[in-house]
Amino acid sequence: MPAIRLPFPVPGLPLATYSHSRLKTFSQCPRKFLWQYVWKVRPEVEGVEAFVGKRVHETLEELYRGICRGDPAPDLREVVTDFDERWQSQWSEKVRIVRDEGADHYRNMGAECLERYYARHYPFDAGTTLSVEQAFHMPVEPGSRHHLRGFIDRVDLAADGTLEVHDYKTGRPQSARSLESDQQLGFYEAAARFLYREYRRVRMVWHFLRSGVEHRLPQRPPGAISALRRRAHAQIERIEAVVQEYLRSLSTPTARVFVRSSRQEQTYVPPEAMAPSTLFPARVGPLCRWCSLVDWCEEGAAHAGIPFRPPAQPAFTPAPLPPPTAQGQAGEQWDLF
Repeated sequence: MPAIRLPFPVPGLPLATYSHSRLKTFSQCPRKFLWQYVWKVRPEVEGVEAFVGKRVHETLEELYRGICRGDPAPDLREVVTDFDERWQSQWSEKVRIVRDEGADHYRNMGAECLERYYARHYPFDAGTTLSVEQAFHMPVEPGSRHHLRGFIDRVDLAADGTLEVHDYKTGRPQSARSLESDQQLGFYEAAARFLYREYRRVRMVWHFLRSGVEHRLPQRPPGAISALRRRAHAQIERIEAVVQEYLRSLSTPTARVFVRSSRQEQTYVPPEAMAPSTLFPARVGPLCRWCSLVDWCEEGAAHAGIPFRPPAQPAFTPAPLPPPTAQGQAGEQWDLF
């Protein structure tokens, strides 16, 4: 039986568009990147910390959308009620809690984040809000075939005419010094300059909601942003080379499964994707306990001290081979899309 030849470069793979989270995932654990972004595994489990962050972000998004519409600032009870309703409607048994605290602890933590923010910023008129959940999609570097995408929590125009990029964090605070070289912050500043070119001054405002710490950072020198984008471009080039090498190494049966899996998201890792790969090693560490894929990762499960539970069956039925060509040979190229 002739081997299946995947087309290279594969349309859509490697990923032509990247985000800060995708680049960070590859740096933290190449194995997770392989499963999540190449095989498109999206497990149904979600860490409670991420769940809290999403609900807090949604409530603040709704608050500022109302401000943009000209609605009066809501009272604190309305804000907390909005958060509670979102929590109750979206909570499920698929939310994973790693630490000893119960669900109520995390719900209260989210409510306290909002109460602390409300007390500091009410009536929310320090600047003019220009956009909420502002999407961006821009070249990594001018003229690059690679693109960056993401969402900025809020963009304001301050009273002094400075464009302010706001981001909410529900995790532990970072120091202002560490943020000066933070990749996500740099991407957001570059995106703000790309989207709002009429403003010459940009200020980054990072809100650490659990602690109440806020950092206001001036814009970086143009050379620093350019250097950041060059590093991101180089990182993406390395990632794409590794992914292409991996795809070329797939056996015919695995390639069949990959063809099917690449068309849609999956809720667990196909056994074919679990074959050891030196190109995408598991990088074990403290974060393994919070990884949504740890149950299916032998190294990660052992490090986290939990049972290793590999998938019981393939996620997809292998696709049939293409029909023979006029020369009697099976089709040489597998159509991915």
